[in-house]
Order: sequence, then structure tokens, then C-alpha cells
Amino acid sequence: MPPIIPQDRSYMAGVPEQWGQDFGVTKEGLFTGENPRQFVVDMPVALSQTLAAYTAVGLDASGNIVRAVHSTTPAIGIIMFPVTTGASGALPVGRILRGGCVNPDVIVWDASYNTPERRLEAFNGAPTPTQIVVRGLSSFTPVLP
Repeated sequence: MPPIIPQDRSYMAGVPEQWGQDFGVTKEGLFTGENPRQFVVDMPVALSQTLAAYTAVGLDASGNIVRAVHSTTPAIGIIMFPVTTGASGALPVGRILRGGCVNPDVIVWDASYNTPERRLEAFNGAPTPTQIVVRGLSSFTPVLP
């Protein structure tokens, strides 16, 4: 029997995947398309923050990651892993999704994003390198790993 050679998935480093052993289970994923290409960057998280995985985030006046709030802190990305910071000390680094086609039903939104229109336009006008498109699942929408 030939040896099993694992597939090179280094390009997916930092992007969570969905695995399961139950057949017939449908779970909506974060990604709903291939374009724009998915990529993450490491950015410092502001002090005194509690951010759940997949929270829409923006930047404070110092350029640190905080929860995005409509009209005051525009969304620039999505934090990929939960982070809780203290009131003092070194700033931890968070993995921030800055590119991809994402499902608005999976993102953790601030209460100010209370309409579908606000959610669809959350990342419009975000600074470079953000390239996030918000698109929900529909018929024939591929759900990527």
C-alpha cells in the first residue's frame, strides 16, 4: 500500500475549520464564497476588552482592536478567536480576518448593527487591506471549509 501523503493546507493557517463525525448535520459556516480571498493579520487588542470569536471589530484612536459600533467605530475585520484583556499590561495580539466573503448570521454584531442593511454595509469604506464582502447563504451557495 502506498504511503499516505497529507495535503498541504499551510495556506489555511489561522482560519478555523469545521469538522464533525455526524452525517447529515448542516452547519452554516463563516465563509460563503471564494472571493475575495480569505486572509488574516495579527493586530493588538485594546485593554479592557471581551470579544467573542467572530465579533466584528474596528480600531480605537490608538489603532488597537475594539468592538465595531455603527457610526462611531467602523468595522475593519472579524476577530477569529475569543480574547479577553485586562485593564493594564501588555496588549495581546488577536487574529483578525481582513479578507473574505462572510455569512452575516455567523458574525457577532454590536447591537448598533440592528438591521440587515447595516450588516451588509458594515465593511464598506474600511481602510486597506480590508476586503470583506457580507453575503448570506442562498440556493447554490458553496460553504467553504
